[in-house]
Amino acid sequence: MARGGGETVRRPLDIPEADWQRAVGRARVIRPLAAAPRVSQAMLLRAAAELDLGVRQIQRLLRAWRAEPVATTLLFARPGVARGTRRLPAAADRLVERAIDGFYKTRERPRLTALLRQVRHDWGSAGPAQSHEAPAEPEEARVPMPTEEDIAASEFLP
Repeated sequence: MARGGGETVRRPLDIPEADWQRAVGRARVIRPLAAAPRVSQAMLLRAAAELDLGVRQIQRLLRAWRAEPVATTLLFARPGVARGTRRLPAAADRLVERAIDGFYKTRERPRLTALLRQVRHDWGSAGPAQSHEAPAEPEEARVPMPTEEDIAASEFLP
């Protein structure tokens, strides 16, 4: 993409080429909207159709561009933790997976609260520090037992 004087915008090295091209394409559409004294609903709808986004997302991009008019502001960052990232220590993760596989994934499929009771029981009787599979950890290094809210908010449950 060329700026007003014809200079080329170069891609930052830490951004994949496809994401960068998408941001540059968005900049071509958002820049005229940002320059307009008033943005009509028709202009927003046209931009949304051109970028295959919703009007609300166009408004967010427009607000971001006005705050900082550079193409990197038009990149979408996925909120939250990256997919596949584990939050629990490996031993605790194995304990929870064993409870899910051996207790929850049965034909009767017990309620989630029953799974939580089972995990708490397993945690208390053979917590990560006492597990055969993980070396003993000092008391202060143990992870506290997850609450129902933690487990309910977990991305690993159906």
